[in-house]
Amino acid sequence: MQLNRNFTRRSRDHAGTTPSIDKPLANQDVVDLFDYLENALANHECEHSFHITEAYLASNGLNSNRVLPWLRKCGANCDCEILGDFEFKWRQS
Repeated sequence: MQLNRNFTRRSRDHAGTTPSIDKPLANQDVVDLFDYLENALANHECEHSFHITEAYLASNGLNSNRVLPWLRKCGANCDCEILGDFEFKWRQS
């Protein structure tokens, strides 16, 4: 029984498009990124790049070489897509 419970928990942790394995950001960093993007995109139109995300990562000492490929793998290809489908999926997982 213990094995099955652990398997179920592990499966749930890694379900969806935002797997816990190889996630380069802590949960709080992801939430902070959402807030940062929300504020920035309220004043500026998305350039359909990761320009704002890259600025956030650099100012917080986070590795964009690990984070950006992970975001792409999860379906976000620019700043506004992080706040779109990716944020919804991430909050559901």
